[in-house]
Amino acid sequence: MNTAGTHSNGAPFLDAATVAALQLPDLWENLQPVTAYGHRWKQHLRPYLPGQEAHLTAELGQLRRDAQSISEATADRHREWLAGLVDIHPVLSSLAAGCNSVSSKEALLLKQFALHLRHGLQQSQNLCDSSLWDISVDDVAAVLHPFRETEEPGFSVAHLADAAYRQAAERLAEARRARWQALQAESQKFAAIHPALRMLASGEVVLSLPEGRAVVPELEVRTDLVKQSETPVAVRYDSIPGPHLVEVSRRFEAYEGQLEAEGERLLQALAAQLRRDLLIWQRLVLAVTAMDARLSKVVLLHAWDGCVPELGEADLHVVAGVHPQIRQRFWQQRQKQCFVPIDFDSDGARVHAIAGSNMGGKTVAMSVLLLAQIFFQYALPVPAKAFSSRLFGCVRFAAPPDTDIRHGLSSFGQEIVRLRAVWRDATSYAPALMAFDEPGRSTNPREGEALVMGLLSAAQSAEDGRMVLFATHFAQPTLREDIAHWRVQGLRARTDEMPARNEQAALSETEDEARMALLEQWMDYRLKRSQPGEWRAEAVPIARLLGLPDVILEYTEEYLSSHSNGEEGTHR
Repeated sequence: MNTAGTHSNGAPFLDAATVAALQLPDLWENLQPVTAYGHRWKQHLRPYLPGQEAHLTAELGQLRRDAQSISEATADRHREWLAGLVDIHPVLSSLAAGCNSVSSKEALLLKQFALHLRHGLQQSQNLCDSSLWDISVDDVAAVLHPFRETEEPGFSVAHLADAAYRQAAERLAEARRARWQALQAESQKFAAIHPALRMLASGEVVLSLPEGRAVVPELEVRTDLVKQSETPVAVRYDSIPGPHLVEVSRRFEAYEGQLEAEGERLLQALAAQLRRDLLIWQRLVLAVTAMDARLSKVVLLHAWDGCVPELGEADLHVVAGVHPQIRQRFWQQRQKQCFVPIDFDSDGARVHAIAGSNMGGKTVAMSVLLLAQIFFQYALPVPAKAFSSRLFGCVRFAAPPDTDIRHGLSSFGQEIVRLRAVWRDATSYAPALMAFDEPGRSTNPREGEALVMGLLSAAQSAEDGRMVLFATHFAQPTLREDIAHWRVQGLRARTDEMPARNEQAALSETEDEARMALLEQWMDYRLKRSQPGEWRAEAVPIARLLGLPDVILEYTEEYLSSHSNGEEGTHR
């Protein structure tokens, strides 16, 4: 995944911490081209940045047309035969660099690519799918022509043969026959000495023992044999070829070299023609790359049940956005329970506060919004029913920190380092989309709340078009009237409608995973626009569902009752 974008200074659209917090590499695996060309496209895929709106609009327009015209069956059919295309990129690169010859193996790869592509295009014509391509069978025929045998799936230099090559091949064939006859004569000469004596194809002579023991003395004095070794079962000799065998072998090697030189001449001529056709070859590869990319997007669109995003002038507008991984996990592990989709409309506000209990889905909600924006800027389908937004210069997610033992930083130290980096990038690569997950949580509540208030004021005063999402449990930020407020819907029932204590007691020995499943059944993760100070008290019922001992919960409820300043739903 290429996160660099095209900032003039090479600054990344996404930084490593954001990629890790959003688990983007796992989601990136959902985009699955089937050819080596598609994988290279995916590896070098870059996001569109402010100023590149026209290019993004064109790419999204292609995706929209593909979504309307390419069915899942059509996509699967094309991808099945695309997957059979061999990778000729190294060969074309070598030719483009001026290489004056190709090997037989490289020529075979090029021919296999062209034949497979021709077959696929012919199938497309038969199925009326050829309109999807901007290349034709005639284009493929043009690059196949130099190979002569255009119906033969294999490749041999003999397919390119001219008169000189054929003459050299005939001479070599004659020399091969003469050499074979000379070797046969040598073999018969030794076989006549004793039936146990035989000559191997390598020219080595072997006497089997003990059958041939009687002729060992005779063989030791022969000038055409040199003893190599002896074992209880055989004696091995090197044979010294006679003048006739020497002459025919010399002639064979000479003609063999001549044919090899003629073959190299033909391969060089083929390479010259391939270089002349290089632009056509490259156009074929680009067409295959584009088709693989287009089909992989369409497949992703169907897999996510998503939408083709739209470029807008306002910030994020999301209808029924989902997190693909979490939805899939719910579907597989929660008896096909559905992930509750998220609706969000910035409505012109630049700073958005999301409130709700822990385990209520605030982090997931922000992740859904950030991922939708990221996929949009890569011109990919968005996992939502509808999405529109403008382009941002960078996207940054400041997730809750962990203690960094290696560098001696506390959680608060880690948080400050991350906040500094996010703020620096937002200032340098504006406009930025930033998300902060419970900032200030790693220090004391009073100063943590003050830090959040400072962060919000600084974001509101910035004039670079940035947009800020943040989740918090602090009271004062949720009271501000100069920002937009959201809350996770939360538990689907009030406390008195939750399962009775004796029902929950039956869960005392249940595994944590089962408790989480129960919580997910009762939790509504949708975002709802709220008023400043609006909230719901849900920490106690959530803690009860997750098995916190009753003695703790009783004291907690007693404390809340004695310190209550008004009805649930408004801060005082």
